[in-house]
Amino acid sequence: MQAEIGAAEGSARQFRGTPRRFVHAALLVGAAFLASCDGAETGGGSARTPVADSVHAQLIVVIDAPPQVVASGPPDLDRAERFGAQLDPERLLKRNDSRLARADSLAWLTGSEAGRVFLEAPLPRAIARGDPPRTCPATGLAAGDPAGRGSAVRTALSRCLDALPAAAKDCGCELVAVDSVLTVPRDEMAYATGVTARVRAPEAGFDGLLIAEDETGGAILLRDVTGPVARITRPADGRAALEFLGGGPRFEGIATPVGYRRGRLAERLYLANADGSRAVVLIGFSPGELAESAGAGLAWPRDG
Repeated sequence: MQAEIGAAEGSARQFRGTPRRFVHAALLVGAAFLASCDGAETGGGSARTPVADSVHAQLIVVIDAPPQVVASGPPDLDRAERFGAQLDPERLLKRNDSRLARADSLAWLTGSEAGRVFLEAPLPRAIARGDPPRTCPATGLAAGDPAGRGSAVRTALSRCLDALPAAAKDCGCELVAVDSVLTVPRDEMAYATGVTARVRAPEAGFDGLLIAEDETGGAILLRDVTGPVARITRPADGRAALEFLGGGPRFEGIATPVGYRRGRLAERLYLANADGSRAVVLIGFSPGELAESAGAGLAWPRDG
């Protein structure tokens, strides 16, 4: 697989010297290979932070038909709070369609930064995510609430609703987990450990594909099969910086979240350096999305 990825990247990426050339068919082949390697592996130069054994080993109640809780406004929050106050993990575990599962079998909880914070947080705790996740990029977390489990559920959902972008349409927030109970179907816990990043940065001599991996603190490492190439950091809320490693140029600008793809946040970054040179990064989009709308996504915003 590594050799195949290398060959695909070699045909899809153009380094310094031919920054503006990009072969459409090669992009699709490279993206498909990169996407096929998303999974739970942490080797091969991965930058992901290992998760503590105590977090991996937590037992979570998983239910085939979970009591899903979605909120879009105050009345829903009232109902959600009552649900949280009445929730009894021991009683749920007695249902025929329930079982205990290790946290590390629920990839989003141990793979995403928000999920890890939840698992490491004191009880009562709750975490919520934008609904539908594909177009509603937000999370909300509450932990150690002295008012109890119901209040934690309300706070997590409320914080998630507050975090939704103003441009997000027809969005709500769904309770993902509370204390030791998963409140969404298990198949919604997918999490891609490495996703495709489409990068166009002519000033850096780069126009092609990389693999994006989360780092602690919200940073993202961009790498190919030979190692790290660039890093994205978050100097302020809603802002982002792209720096090519080894003395390469630095760009700063805005990050626009779009939604979740296999548990990972897809976003568009529009950046510029001090000389006015521009860079665009698309993170987390599927090969199909890149094929259909890469041109539009890579175009600089008209109001930018």
